[in-house]
Amino acid sequence: ETQAAANGAERAQGSGGGNEQAMPQDLLPNQKAFLNLAEERRKDFIKHLNEATRLFQQKRIFETLDEILKAEAIFKDSSEIYNLRASCFVEMRNFDKALEDYNNALKFSQNNPSIQFNIGEVYFVTDEWQKALDVFEKVIKELPIAFKKSVQVTALNFVTNLQKSKYFHFPPWLRSLMKV
Repeated sequence: ETQAAANGAERAQGSGGGNEQAMPQDLLPNQKAFLNLAEERRKDFIKHLNEATRLFQQKRIFETLDEILKAEAIFKDSSEIYNLRASCFVEMRNFDKALEDYNNALKFSQNNPSIQFNIGEVYFVTDEWQKALDVFEKVIKELPIAFKKSVQVTALNFVTNLQKSKYFHFPPWLRSLMKV
């Protein structure tokens, strides 16, 4: 989302020469606020966010959190910050804080299926089966048809892997998915 806003900033600024175009009208308030940052601050924010993402992929959680703090000091109204920090909390098994930050991420990106899916995963791992099911069903309904098949395959792989793990007690709705 913020990267999309940055791309919008490049379009809004034009190709140089002082000919500025109007800011796209379909941006969210936080995206407009991001575009109002000085270009150097936007670049610094993106640099820290990209570094945080890289570190997270390497499971270097505390270093990820440090980079998130640096990005947040520049611009705090980013769903990416909250989503990534929540993912760090999931890795630390602090599901309450994870859920709080995922919900904060949704404030800035209300219809983001990735964030909604992450919330469903937290409900799933905390044995809140009905909440997880409700979230997953909502996400699937809102996805474009092309993505639904991919999500179904991912969900089936997830359930199959879970079946093989130490978690063998499943609620009835989950057992019905396993038979598909």
